[in-house]
Amino acid sequence: MNERTAPLFSILLLAFLLSPVPLRDVAAQTPAPTPSSIQLTGLRARVTIRRDERGIPHITAANDEDLYFAQGYVTASDRLWQMDLFRRTARGELAEVLGTAALDEDKRHRTFGFAQSADAEVAQASPSARALLEAYAKGVNAYIDSLDAKDLPPEFRLLQYKPRPWTPADSLIVVKLFFESLSNTWRLDVMREALAFLPKEKLAALLPETSPIDVLVVGKDAKAKAARATTASHEGAGRISLNAALALAEDEATQTRSLSRVGLHAEALAAALPFPVKLREAKRGHGQIELVLGFDLLLLDDVLRSA
Repeated sequence: MNERTAPLFSILLLAFLLSPVPLRDVAAQTPAPTPSSIQLTGLRARVTIRRDERGIPHITAANDEDLYFAQGYVTASDRLWQMDLFRRTARGELAEVLGTAALDEDKRHRTFGFAQSADAEVAQASPSARALLEAYAKGVNAYIDSLDAKDLPPEFRLLQYKPRPWTPADSLIVVKLFFESLSNTWRLDVMREALAFLPKEKLAALLPETSPIDVLVVGKDAKAKAARATTASHEGAGRISLNAALALAEDEATQTRSLSRVGLHAEALAAALPFPVKLREAKRGHGQIELVLGFDLLLLDDVLRSA
């Protein structure tokens, strides 16, 4: 991806994620509004925005900057709350408006450093790429500036705040949530490495490498014949405690809440299959809470003790 297509990809993906009209609602669309014109500071020439029967905007502009400006304006007019929710999630700023219930999610995303990464990407962008990101941000801000307290989307009125101006980095940071949802297997990688010392049969029972729901496109669903070495180098190396496994499951529960709020949990599950991490409560023994990380962790404890 070159410097010019990078901001285009980010903004198009943002527009896709915040698509104004779900397909299931197409039949319920109201007639198109009467054509109207508005004057906006920042445009170089005339821009035409036409919405089709699905409510999807079609933008005609004389230059790229006006095109991106209009895209920002239209996306904000359709999905301003979702845009603010996306960037607050990625930046770790949810607790400011949702309270302490979102604090763990904020800590997690601030640890990831998405904000610093997005800021650095904007600083390193080429002049042409930065110009497009800035044009999009100006369009979003033109819409925000057109709103007064009574015109804000209901979510802002309920939470009693007005969104701050959109920045070029915001257009990049929201896409990182999508990347996060598709990079969801690191906990299983940690578990697999930590359990490498187990006998092959027990390891296969805990972490099977195939699934009955797999659909093969090419090749055979069979492991290579090379045997896994269980030498002394694995003995005790990377062993994971039950508490550490529980911590991994709790982290997954936090991610699930975060991605579910912005509508990306399904992508995370698809990336993690066949071992989606789940959180459930079950009274066992002395009222313990059971956390399930793709398998029964109490069974894992038994296996580790007998290894």
